[in-house]
Amino acid sequence: MKERKLNSFGAKLKKLRLEKGYSLQQLAELSNVNASYIHRLEQGNRNRPSFTIIMQLAEALKVDVIELIGNELKKNKQSVTMEELFYSNEIIYKGKTLTSDAKEVLLLILEEILDSEWTSHTMLEELKQVGEAITELKEVI
Repeated sequence: MKERKLNSFGAKLKKLRLEKGYSLQQLAELSNVNASYIHRLEQGNRNRPSFTIIMQLAEALKVDVIELIGNELKKNKQSVTMEELFYSNEIIYKGKTLTSDAKEVLLLILEEILDSEWTSHTMLEELKQVGEAITELKEVI
């Protein structure tokens, strides 16, 4: 069963690469990911890459991250990171789809909150950092 998941990801990656008319080398140059690594992914010989590499590949292919991993995440009901959750789903707020920039800032806000110590000594500085991130979010929404 695990092999099917890997092949599913690799098959999707290869399909998108070929649809764009890219050779392995061209995709490697556009994504800054090694061509042999991409080939091994396509063949199902490597585990799915880190989310950073998935983002690089998606950007190079000019597709949303969900094109590469979205269906696989839904189908397999596997645990996901916050990044995967945000980038593999369309998030709508007040009828508008959030951009990648807005999602990135929302993740930053969540990380600031979750990583905070929230003691009497750190609270004001941590509130300031969260406030700055919220200001940044308001600029991109």
